[in-house]
Amino acid sequence: MFPILVIVGLIGFATLAMRRAPIWQWAALWVVLALLNLVILDPFALVIADPFRWLLLVPGLILAIFSLKPIRKAVLTGPAYGMVKRILPRVSRTEQEALDAGTVGWDAELFGGKPDWTRLLGVRKPTLSTEEQAFLDGPVNKVCAMIDDWDTRNNRADMSPEVWQYLKDNGFLGMLIGT
Repeated sequence: MFPILVIVGLIGFATLAMRRAPIWQWAALWVVLALLNLVILDPFALVIADPFRWLLLVPGLILAIFSLKPIRKAVLTGPAYGMVKRILPRVSRTEQEALDAGTVGWDAELFGGKPDWTRLLGVRKPTLSTEEQAFLDGPVNKVCAMIDDWDTRNNRADMSPEVWQYLKDNGFLGMLIGT
């Protein structure tokens, strides 16, 4: 009978994992399996005090206690958050601006395992502004024509001084990142 309980438990836990079930459902399954183990393997276990067999209930009861948000926050999450906050470096102004700049959008659905493909099809194709397109068509094309890849890779191991000056003069190195 014990192998059947193990198989039922594995199927139950796999199902809970696939459904991303809340912690109280994990606790309920553990307690039910532990009680079934006590009753099926030894019908007198509920009457006879067998502390080692009753220890099977402890993980389920711990999960049940942690399923209560205020207790979990006071005992587990709060102290862990405080410890991590002391260890991690502060977020710079630039990093905070990048974090606040937008949302993860469809990527979150994809990496979360539940992509909404119709939403992806609804995302409009990004386009360049006329100023951006003019920059690509003008200075970018010119600097690409100025660079001799063979000379750069095999003779100089660097771009020519003329190319570097052109890059400086035309705003290629003009992006500022604050700290």
